[in-house]
Amino acid sequence: MCQVSELKEIIEYRGHTLNINDVREQLKSFKNSDGSPYFSVDELERQVQRYIMRWKRCIGRMEGSINREKYQCFRLAFYLKERELYPEAFETKVDDRTAELLVKKLYRHFYDVRSDFTPPVRFYGNRQSGKYYSVGFIRLCHNPSIGLICHEVAHRKFKRHNKKMLKFMKKLINYCAEKGYIKS
Repeated sequence: MCQVSELKEIIEYRGHTLNINDVREQLKSFKNSDGSPYFSVDELERQVQRYIMRWKRCIGRMEGSINREKYQCFRLAFYLKERELYPEAFETKVDDRTAELLVKKLYRHFYDVRSDFTPPVRFYGNRQSGKYYSVGFIRLCHNPSIGLICHEVAHRKFKRHNKKMLKFMKKLINYCAEKGYIKS
């Protein structure tokens, strides 16, 4: 009959392996100043589980940095997905005045708001970035793409990046294409 200490426990995670028995032996070697074990049996198992979770978190961070390099600094896969689905919308850029008019038209058409209320648009920077502020304004870069404008307008309805937001963005982009803002 085989004892538990003789079993070789190995965890594989994203191509990396961890021998749990080595971790246990390392934690058992910790002693108090009087020579007694530092961890009790229950505390030892909790520490092993903490070690495993820290190990997985470190691997996730390493993989995340690889993905950032691979996907050109997009923090979320959502940004990559929308740029793959609607490349012509993200390539078509408009000037600041047209961007303000486009935001007004999209708000009037897709949201049940009065025509005199649309959030003010503020322009900042040139990095093709934007932000929807729930306090009542949208920040866009100078000369934004139509895809970026639709993305920020969609944030009024959806706070998080999900499939519903992507579907709503498709409606916004199709509206812009019908009105002739997007050039094929």
